[in-house]
Amino acid sequence: MTKLCRICKFEKKLDEFGLNKKNHDGRESRCKNCRKTIYLSNNETILIKAKEKYDQNPKLFRERRSESYRRCKIEVCVKKRARRAADRSIKDSEKGRRHRIKNNCFNLLGGKCVLCGICDNDVLCVDHILDDGKMERDSGTAVVTIWRKIIRGEELFRYQLLCFNCNFKKFITKYKLKPLIGINKPCSFCKRTLDVSNFKRSKKCKDGRHYACGECIRDINANMKNIAMAALGSSICAVCRGNDECSLTVDHINNDGHLSRKTDGLGMKIYKHIIDGDMDISKFQVLCLNCNIKKYLCFIRSASNVE
Repeated sequence: MTKLCRICKFEKKLDEFGLNKKNHDGRESRCKNCRKTIYLSNNETILIKAKEKYDQNPKLFRERRSESYRRCKIEVCVKKRARRAADRSIKDSEKGRRHRIKNNCFNLLGGKCVLCGICDNDVLCVDHILDDGKMERDSGTAVVTIWRKIIRGEELFRYQLLCFNCNFKKFITKYKLKPLIGINKPCSFCKRTLDVSNFKRSKKCKDGRHYACGECIRDINANMKNIAMAALGSSICAVCRGNDECSLTVDHINNDGHLSRKTDGLGMKIYKHIIDGDMDISKFQVLCLNCNIKKYLCFIRSASNVE
């Protein structure tokens, strides 16, 4: 379709005319090129007239500008609130769906830890009986995918329910068979000559392996952990009163662990700071893994409810 421009008197396509709802065809009567030419030729005159109008009543123009700003701000705020509410509802629906899948999976596996019998879903997790969990995770399989696989009844012989305490204890106490490399190395602590596969990798050592075997390192770390717990004045969980040394951890009472870890480090570094007296021990307490994770989940849920 074409239209006649009233300035240049040429018929042009409708795309060459700007939009104007006042006209019957919804387009300007002048083409875009003519409007641009007229504006550039009268630009100075237009600016002078606009300045004269502003000088006559500047208060009116300021009020109009502020009113327009307030109106736009209110509209933007309303749109932001609606967008946040929609995002929150989507997030809540996803959380609810994930929670239902998790509950169905745990119910099929018995709903309790096969070792200690605890029934709290917050501290339960799916354990791989054949110790092939790392291989499955490395292949890109998500936790929800494993839950759905269990609900469908696929390979149920591979999975069982354990609490975090029992799962970590199984990881610490189980004997891992590693392929022998065929190169021997003496341990600096126990003085035994073992295969290099029993030594952790370390870039600081010349041969690329730690100077102490894995068993000695675990014993050193366990002793340091016990000394740190003694410095805190407790070797039992402050909530459930459990005394299993494998599952006990140091917890930040004020939930500021994410800030403390940036400066003080984590794991054995915190134990060393506690033993040396470099940190205020009043901000720490002893919790088992189950109670620590449950406390973290309660903190996350309360924070999301406040928001």
